[in-house]
Amino acid sequence: MGFWTAVGKFFTKIGEAWAAADTLQKINYVLTAVTLAVGVKGFLQARNMLNKGQDILANKTSMGGKIPVIYGTRRVGAQIIYMDVNDNDCRDMYVVYALSVGECDEILGRTIELDGNPLTDSARFRNGGYIGSDKIASGSGSLNTVSQNGTNSLNLAGGTFGTDPTAKYRYVMNLHHGAASQTADPMLVASMPNWTSSHRLDGICYIAAHYGYDKEGMWRGVPQLTVQVRGKKVFDPRDNTQTFGTVSTYKHSDNPALCFLDYITNNEYGKGLTQSQINMTTFSSAANVCDTLVDQPYFNGSAKSVTWEGTSGNDYINITGTGANSIWWQNKIGEKIDLEDGSGNLVLDGAEIKDVQRTEFYNAQAQYSVYVNNILGSNYSSQGGTSLLKVKRFHCNGYLDANKNVMDNAKELLANMRGIFLYIDGKYELSIEDTGSSTFSITDDHIISDSGISVDYGNKDKKANKVIVEFFNANKKYELDTATVLHDASPNYTSDDGGEVLEVKAEFPYF
Repeated sequence: MGFWTAVGKFFTKIGEAWAAADTLQKINYVLTAVTLAVGVKGFLQARNMLNKGQDILANKTSMGGKIPVIYGTRRVGAQIIYMDVNDNDCRDMYVVYALSVGECDEILGRTIELDGNPLTDSARFRNGGYIGSDKIASGSGSLNTVSQNGTNSLNLAGGTFGTDPTAKYRYVMNLHHGAASQTADPMLVASMPNWTSSHRLDGICYIAAHYGYDKEGMWRGVPQLTVQVRGKKVFDPRDNTQTFGTVSTYKHSDNPALCFLDYITNNEYGKGLTQSQINMTTFSSAANVCDTLVDQPYFNGSAKSVTWEGTSGNDYINITGTGANSIWWQNKIGEKIDLEDGSGNLVLDGAEIKDVQRTEFYNAQAQYSVYVNNILGSNYSSQGGTSLLKVKRFHCNGYLDANKNVMDNAKELLANMRGIFLYIDGKYELSIEDTGSSTFSITDDHIISDSGISVDYGNKDKKANKVIVEFFNANKKYELDTATVLHDASPNYTSDDGGEVLEVKAEFPYF
């Protein structure tokens, strides 16, 4: 039987079945067809989100593509914009990983992963290295300043980090946060004759890396890098210490209203609106709505017991003890944490969580870490304390693709906060969709017709009793994840027999 003959017979049988079916069966046929169509659409949406997530964490070689923008806090890959070896000697390789446009608040150096492996993995990185930052002026933790060419690197224990910025290491990571005017990387200037003091990369947040030859094959090709970044500093009209247009006064924020304001006013990758074109009061009001703290479901306003430890000078704690995984899991990026020690003393007061990490290296115990925007002032060992977390009503932690057009990016940023962007009386305004409160009560005195008042509650096909949200889960290394919410209030928006599921699928890439 030929292919088209078989297709013809198939549709003939469908027609016969349709003609023979009663009304109820025909309705079921239609519902099945609609379900199949929605399923295919949902599958395509999920696949597109998955591809987007993989692209964010991938390393790309810059070939005219635009460098992205990071808002809030996000683990990202990089664009490799420079790669070379010293004097054709492949034993010393230098790579520049561009992360974001604009000055970022912090690159969390300890969270760097190469080829999916944390730098703290002593089995993978049998020699330690050095992490320097342009936020530290001198001494330990400042930028490495010497040529890394040749041998005689420090023989540090695997998975550890050195403290001398003038020594040679198996690898070096110099972190540059993208100030509008920043100095060239001193290690590259000292190591590579074609990298001069003029190569500042102003306005680009990047990592300058060196990899030294290892006879046991620690490096395989060009290491693929990902890192957690507290993203671009933005303008907040509520902050009197900031001046619009003076970038040096801006501060980090994961507030979606402020991130959207930054995007539409930026003339490099955004819309380039001026302050006179914007009703800043509406953005301040929207930012206040976004910043409203609400109870996290697990805590529901009550502190929970937690066993933890930490070291003075570190910006993270380790959750230990029985059930450490389940307690660690409740900590999410962007949430505010109150943490007490075993004596009931408040150690962290509303500190913002900037990363969570779960690691379990070969032949070692699992470690559950929570990074906060704070520094511990003392050493803490096996503290049987409590923690309480609250979450902002809306936040923005994501990667904005500058290759997409302004309209598409603006829609995603607005959807992330249920925002409505308006143009009223010659100015742009932002409003957050909210339940609001009644401002007028209707009584019998308002009835002006015998027919009374007709109220339209909308069509049922615009309602939903099941919502599936797709997002990138930071607790699962930013894998694509879903959360399902079932409508349990009245009305239920179901069919008469209660069997119809009115499902909506939503994508939140900045969640």
